Amino acid sequence: MVTKQPNTMIILSLLSLLLNFSPTTPVADIACNQLIEAISDQKTGVITYCNRYKLPVVDSNGKMMFDVGMQRKGSTSILSLTPAMDCKIVSGAQVTFTFTDKSQYKVLSNIDADETNVEIEINSELRTKMMTEKVLSIAFDGMKYPYNVILKPNQGRVVQDVINCLQH
Repeated sequence: MVTKQPNTMIILSLLSLLLNFSPTTPVADIACNQLIEAISDQKTGVITYCNRYKLPVVDSNGKMMFDVGMQRKGSTSILSLTPAMDCKIVSGAQVTFTFTDKSQYKVLSNIDADETNVEIEINSELRTKMMTEKVLSIAFDGMKYPYNVILKPNQGRVVQDVINCLQH
């Protein structure tokens, strides 16, 4: 007596083959969707990409906590440090980035007199450095004393990942 194999086995085999050929989303895109978000201005139609979660960092002296934010609007990328409490930053302060390879990059901030946050336009040279090396610290002058913000290793990695995602 010959028994027939059920048709369900054949159908299941075909379905599994079809599922393997379905379009997939690259892992980098999935990770970037977790790190950045797009915000659209309905009036102008301009889309701004920014990090989804703020990174709380502390000055090495423990005097001030800052939130690190990164955004890209058009071709301009900006890194900002927003203090948790009242804090005055020196106008046009020089900002020094120190990287894991012990190199430093100095740039002037884009703030007016008596601003309460630091904004740095990320030029192509700094962007390239941030995409390949993790940031260890960010130093700049305040009105009362200098700040040296130290990033934890995982925070330096998140900054690097967000910068990489903002470039896509």
